[in-house]
Amino acid sequence: MKHLLPEEYRNKSIAAIIVIAAGILIYMVSQRLSSGLSLLKPLLTTLKPVFIGIGIAYLLSPLLRRTELFLQKKLCKKKQRTALCRALGVVVCYILFLAVVAALLGVVMPQVVRSLKAMVNLLLRFINANADKMNEFLLRYGFISAAGDDFVIAWEGIINQAMGYVTALLSNALTITQWVYSFVLTLVVSVAVSIYSLFEKEKFGGQVKKVMYSVFSPDTCASIIFWMRRSNRVFSGFISGKIYDSMIMGVLCYVCMRIFKMEFPELISCIFGVTNIVPFFGPIVGGVIGTLLLLIVNPTTAIWFAVMALVLQQLDGNIIGPHILGETIGLSAFWIMLAILVGGGMFGFAGMLLGAPIFAIVYALIKAFVDFRLEKRGLPRESARYINAPTSLNLKEEKK
Repeated sequence: MKHLLPEEYRNKSIAAIIVIAAGILIYMVSQRLSSGLSLLKPLLTTLKPVFIGIGIAYLLSPLLRRTELFLQKKLCKKKQRTALCRALGVVVCYILFLAVVAALLGVVMPQVVRSLKAMVNLLLRFINANADKMNEFLLRYGFISAAGDDFVIAWEGIINQAMGYVTALLSNALTITQWVYSFVLTLVVSVAVSIYSLFEKEKFGGQVKKVMYSVFSPDTCASIIFWMRRSNRVFSGFISGKIYDSMIMGVLCYVCMRIFKMEFPELISCIFGVTNIVPFFGPIVGGVIGTLLLLIVNPTTAIWFAVMALVLQQLDGNIIGPHILGETIGLSAFWIMLAILVGGGMFGFAGMLLGAPIFAIVYALIKAFVDFRLEKRGLPRESARYINAPTSLNLKEEKK
């Protein structure tokens, strides 16, 4: 049977149809996504402790693996005792995990609360000292229309109304009790799920592979397992590395602020460390927040902190970060920025945190597919060869 179109045009037509169909499908999915998520919201809320427990187990899994190897070398030289090493490893991991949480709650949090109280008192003194100027500014630009002593009454009314909301919230014992009950239940279920996941992670992996081999061919299953393992390396390396990196940056920020005797070192160091978890934008946001907080106290100190934050960011970006993370993501700054913007816009903070590693996996999949197609067609895989294409490819010479 003869085709109506030549092979070249037929392939282009098929590719165009696939692209159009994919665009229509993406549009339809995006239109139905909000309604679908609203239907799944009760189920996702119910399964929230399960997701948290799996996340805790995933974070503790690398530590458990190293702990088991250490215990097998020290305690199980003559006889393999996998169950005993697993139980002791889980106990050690949770002792270390609870020790870190207790240290944060018992040492860092009181200092942060003290800094917050000092910050609030400083803001109140600043407002009281500059009330006339603030009222004049608001009156000039039409935000208020009162005059004279009514300004003082307005400020007192705002404060009294805020205190009324706080008092109503504190007096609502039922709401607080329900919140505490929900928090404790979520915590207990999450810990139980994480412990069970750590004990049975190999079994779960075997069950997933069993289902895969019952549906797909062995070659397809091998490819899926390869990419799942690569994704796991990227995610675990990125998450654990960013946590270590952020802790180091928070400690360095605290030490530097103590050395230079800057205000609110505990509060600003915690903000700087937490925001550093988000790649690219995190250190910038942490530095800006710290500078704005210090700007209220002392503009000179704020300037020096901005310089110090810039130095720490460069140290992290060029020395500490690459040493800890290595080539975990393997993306340029442009793709990381794009992944964070898209992930943050769609899924909030979680999207900003996980956008880079997820995009790294997608990028690796696309790159592997493109390299496979190019190699199949006898074309070079280096991107530099395509900058001045088609003349730079020298296809005629290569065919000869």
